[in-house]
Amino acid sequence: MDEMILKYQKINDQLKVTYDAQGSSVGIKGLFDGIYKMAISSRDATEEEIAQGAKVTIIAYDALIFITSPDVKITNITEEDLVKILNGNIRNWKQVGGPDAKINFINRDSSSGSYSSIKELVLEKILKNLEEAQFRKDSIIVKSNGEVIEKISLTPNSIGYISFGYARGAIEKGLHTLSINSIYPTKETIIKDKYDIKRKIIAITNNISEDQNTLDFINFILSPSGQDIIEEQGFIKVNTTENN
Repeated sequence: MDEMILKYQKINDQLKVTYDAQGSSVGIKGLFDGIYKMAISSRDATEEEIAQGAKVTIIAYDALIFITSPDVKITNITEEDLVKILNGNIRNWKQVGGPDAKINFINRDSSSGSYSSIKELVLEKILKNLEEAQFRKDSIIVKSNGEVIEKISLTPNSIGYISFGYARGAIEKGLHTLSINSIYPTKETIIKDKYDIKRKIIAITNNISEDQNTLDFINFILSPSGQDIIEEQGFIKVNTTENN
């Protein structure tokens, strides 16, 4: 979002735009508390938020990918085994073809849109019993994609999940990206729905109090220039997905 703001302010230097990365739920709450004019979210607005006046605009598509520390030495995992790692039923890498070592799971905090997405798109998809579709209690909690990458780089035998847009940063740290059911996350596999742990990135405004400046900024994000920035940052353009 920093790059988007920088480019926008070059063509609209009369308006100051700032971005506070606090997580989806915190941002949406801040929107309705009057702190923010707009919230960027990686989870859908809830029925309660819609009733409050949330207006949703899809600005990009994203996927969530699983990364490991280099010592794990596996490249692929089945969705079923992944779920067992997330809920704690598998706790040693040896159980999935890796080294004989305890699995350290790096998780996001519960206010994160990524946390909600993995719970819905992975745990609840496989485990129909919602009581079982819970993350293991001894997860190591961090607050951002960048912190996941940093923590995994410092923690032996670890696994966590990040936005596809941060894949480059993980590679630069020497971390490994897992294939799920032998499907590796790439732009092509995400667009064609072969890799299906994917989600929308949305801009949420308050339908009651939104102003023209905010709408103009959203329109810039959706413009060809804005969507080029979306793609440069590792996300999927809105029209790219819609046309495939």
